[in-house]
Amino acid sequence: MLENLSEKIIKASNKDGQALIGFDGFVDKIYHPVKSKNKSKKEYYQEIQEFGNRLIRAAGLSCDIDIDLMTIKPGGNAPIMANALGCLDLKTTAIIPVTEYERLFQDYMSENTSIISIGEPALSFVLEFQDGKVMLGDTHSFKKINWKSIQDRAGALIPDKLNEYQLLGLTNWSHFNQMSAIWQNILLEVEKYCFKQKSLLFVDLADCQGRTTADILDMLLLLKKFRKYYQVILGLNVNEAIDIGKKVCQGKNELFNIGNYLLEQGYIDEIVIHPVAKALFLNEHQKAMISIPKIEKPVITTGGGDNFNAGYCWAKIHDFTSLEAAVIGTLTASLYVKTGQSPNRKELVAYLEKIKPEIIINNKGAE
Repeated sequence: MLENLSEKIIKASNKDGQALIGFDGFVDKIYHPVKSKNKSKKEYYQEIQEFGNRLIRAAGLSCDIDIDLMTIKPGGNAPIMANALGCLDLKTTAIIPVTEYERLFQDYMSENTSIISIGEPALSFVLEFQDGKVMLGDTHSFKKINWKSIQDRAGALIPDKLNEYQLLGLTNWSHFNQMSAIWQNILLEVEKYCFKQKSLLFVDLADCQGRTTADILDMLLLLKKFRKYYQVILGLNVNEAIDIGKKVCQGKNELFNIGNYLLEQGYIDEIVIHPVAKALFLNEHQKAMISIPKIEKPVITTGGGDNFNAGYCWAKIHDFTSLEAAVIGTLTASLYVKTGQSPNRKELVAYLEKIKPEIIINNKGAE
């Protein structure tokens, strides 16, 4: 499969492909916490556990930890995923909150990506480590985003876009109390039209540990309804998958078992879970695990999952197999973490050729 993958990536045509992604948006301020410093050198906390132990030692007392600002950039699942799709040459519309930060987002986004603002972005204060990140989000502005605010800014465009776009990406359900209601209204719009094809719906919940079991079940039942009109794919990281397993999958904690349960209940058509430098997917016909070399000194980790989602979805709407899509998604995320930039197709192919001998595929069923 890997032998011909580079050629397929190069030849894939984006002529008629379009994507619509929404509805979150953040301004990310990314910091490195300082462990120690002297006149000539600073040492940063490298691992979350090391930083956490420092906080634990301060319990009942207090502590003062310097943080160095590394960058300020657009963030949020929808903007990063939309930009990554644009970098892969896919025309993408991002319906996201960017008001008062239009220039920051416009300078960041690919020229293939257009933005429709639906309000003010949230703020995210991100502590980055070599093994992950701690994100502190101020999401009060999301309370103003609902179906009415989306209609006021983009309502006239939505019916045509829902009917024409090959990919609908719905992101960050977890941080919006109104998101299920927004999805319900999208479903009502979809039901008014007879689609020419069964498009792809990709859902990224974001961290759902703060949502109740009842909330998650209602959301999954809503996804089941979308399956009449879309091929529904759920994307999760490991923490999200384990939380879903505990709350709605009878306490299952093994990733393939969690995926199997969600498929058997008919909530989704496919699930993809992306640990660091790995990906596993399941659908009715196949399940597999992909592993690639881990980036030992990442430039950035915030947004790696969104780049994975973009690579995976780009491949799926261009008729790559799910196995090929998992490889492309994993490579896209890895390159982003390595360089701090979403890759284009030329860069993706060069990276594939470089690390191809080190890619491990554990294929547990033929598609």
